[in-house]
Amino acid sequence: MSWTPDASLGRHLPGGTSQSLTLALRIGVNNLQVQRDLIGTKHEIRFQDTICFISYPHQPPRLDSRSSSADIPVGIDWIEVEVDLKTAFSGREFCSTSNTDDPVAAQALTQFKAAADLGMGLAEKYLDRLRTYFGQAWVASSASRGRLVLPLEVCSPSGERRSAPFGYGPARLRSRSFQPVSIDQHKFLEGWIKSKSRSDFAELLLADAKNLRDQEAPDWRQVVLMSAITCEVKVKRTLLFVATEDQKPIVDLLLNHPRRYTMAAVTLFSSGLKAVCGKSLAEDRPDLYSAVERLFRDRNLVAHSGGKEVSATTFFKHVNTAEQAFHYLDFIERQKLYGSSPTI
Repeated sequence: MSWTPDASLGRHLPGGTSQSLTLALRIGVNNLQVQRDLIGTKHEIRFQDTICFISYPHQPPRLDSRSSSADIPVGIDWIEVEVDLKTAFSGREFCSTSNTDDPVAAQALTQFKAAADLGMGLAEKYLDRLRTYFGQAWVASSASRGRLVLPLEVCSPSGERRSAPFGYGPARLRSRSFQPVSIDQHKFLEGWIKSKSRSDFAELLLADAKNLRDQEAPDWRQVVLMSAITCEVKVKRTLLFVATEDQKPIVDLLLNHPRRYTMAAVTLFSSGLKAVCGKSLAEDRPDLYSAVERLFRDRNLVAHSGGKEVSATTFFKHVNTAEQAFHYLDFIERQKLYGSSPTI
């Protein structure tokens, strides 16, 4: 058996024969409404000079789609896109290993990624048109890369399916700083529920930013906007909290009447804090202040031009920036409460 390093050819099968394989990607959609006679159908389409298929597989019915009437559309949670793998591997060979130190596996990975990228591009174009032309805007976001529903599979002409040996898509940086609820913590929550206390609004917004970030297919524009909103709300609350009684009317006028008085949000972290309590993020943590500046600059790019200039990979950093800004502002509030000078 011989093989060639040409990624477009792959390994030759015994006797010089080749076998056509396709990569099947299940693309998650949110309650896509289709007519019942579309379920179970498969449609060939040529995309970027490659033969592909879109199918609407049978799947467990949604709770809101239990009616058996043929006239009532049904909601589905994924579609399937199949892409020609452009390989001469057999299905067994292609799925035999994910060790990319093996030249065969490395070659398979190159072919896999090319097919997966093309399939995702097809799905995104399909969903964009579906959202704008057919009015089903809820199925996905244009800023979210298509959500894959595992497993990815390699399909042979005989109908055999094998799980693809490689993963696909950016790694999700899930939050590590969480606490599983214990019996003692549940009792604490019971006490909190019974009390008249309310969760801090800025903290809720920060949790919302993390929630948006940790979605399977996060909309990075929403993450950037929510991170910036979170920072702005928090710094304004801190300014009002640390202001003296004499300062409060002026601070309130500045923060709550933006049409009469304009101050860039990022400057609240520097000259704003400096004027009210003598602290400045720009002086205490210039690195963090630069990150906050980038956050508000990207917020403006998203708000005013759709954010095409902003890298979609920066939204993880922006949530971390918001969280670090919170820690800094919390230190300042504790200094006001307890009269201490915490280390920034």
